[in-house]
Amino acid sequence: MEYLASLGNWGRHLDWGDPKVITVAVVMVLATLAVLALKGIALWRAALKNDKVWFVALLVVNTMGILEIAYIYYFNKRKSAK
Repeated sequence: MEYLASLGNWGRHLDWGDPKVITVAVVMVLATLAVLALKGIALWRAALKNDKVWFVALLVVNTMGILEIAYIYYFNKRKSAK
């Protein structure tokens, strides 16, 4: 029971004045924004091309930007060449 009560205080144990903690937090925020931008671009292109399977896959699967990059730079251009 004590363990469950301590889970609510996880942020209090971090030293937010430590430059390493701030650096990690900034990197995490930037990475999240980059993945969000990639997901938005990939979803937009899939919607414009009416690729329903790709749209659902990009929307549901979280691959930290790998699937989005593959769609934007490989699969999207390959279909438009046909």
